[in-house]
Amino acid sequence: AALLSNPFEYDQNLGYSLYPRDFIVSLPTPAPHSGLSEYFSPAGHLRDCIDYVPEDEIEVVSALEPDTLPDSLLVSIHKFVIAGAIRLVHSGYNTEFHHSMLIHTSIRTDNHNRLAHLVRNYGVILRENYLRRSFFAGRAEEYHTLISTWRTHFVEFELDETEMDEAITQFFQKFDFDRNVQSINSNEEDLDALFESEKRLDYDNPNGTWVIAVGGQILSRGLTVEGLVISYFTRESAMYDSLAQMARWCGYHSRLVQDLIRVITTETIHRWFQFIYRVDTRIREDVAVLQGRENATPLDMAPRILQYQQETK
Repeated sequence: AALLSNPFEYDQNLGYSLYPRDFIVSLPTPAPHSGLSEYFSPAGHLRDCIDYVPEDEIEVVSALEPDTLPDSLLVSIHKFVIAGAIRLVHSGYNTEFHHSMLIHTSIRTDNHNRLAHLVRNYGVILRENYLRRSFFAGRAEEYHTLISTWRTHFVEFELDETEMDEAITQFFQKFDFDRNVQSINSNEEDLDALFESEKRLDYDNPNGTWVIAVGGQILSRGLTVEGLVISYFTRESAMYDSLAQMARWCGYHSRLVQDLIRVITTETIHRWFQFIYRVDTRIREDVAVLQGRENATPLDMAPRILQYQQETK
């Protein structure tokens, strides 16, 4: 983001922009890291982890106070449950790992609080109905919904239905929708909200933190979200630095978690990220050329950077 700032911008009080002036080095991507290339390049091995939110549902979740949860968000919650169940199987039913879902649809706190309320209510019913057994009536609809989600969206995990049923049951034994769905946000006067304990997600819990976090700027740019597997992300921002920082699904993950990650976003946001990947690739190529020149500095790239800066606006 700093590299895409205007190299020649100068403020009398603040000085030059954050554009690097002395040196720049393009580091190779570490093997365990997944980033723009893995998700948004044509050959990225995680590109199939991304699903689209239908256009008519974007408006529903972006409303000031949504009155319902669209199907895409309900399915995302189902995926969160299934991903947690699969992780339980692979851990030998040890629950001491972090498991998170992020919902970011708006910067408005009313939106966050209302969505969190709706998710809690839906989750409580989902859990209660799934765990209910009836010899005469058979399994509840919620059972078939979650089993179908597993078969449709996590087909690569070869478990039998009995084992998956047990894993989902164990997941619901730990995950309490009333307590574990949190709204993480702040208001304009809350300047230090990022550092307040109630605004942070507690990942120091030795027993593992399982959470569905609904929020805005603090959640999407300021806080670490450990064990993030499901990202429901519809807030559109055409600013390069904002989008890059909001891509919280990027980072270091075990192979299992990488295979479980799902990003549910808009088609527009997906196109923007693909464009940012292309700009990032071109900048790295420019840096490689620069490094081969004697006495070169990042300012030699300035004309190209100004071009990329205009393209990302």
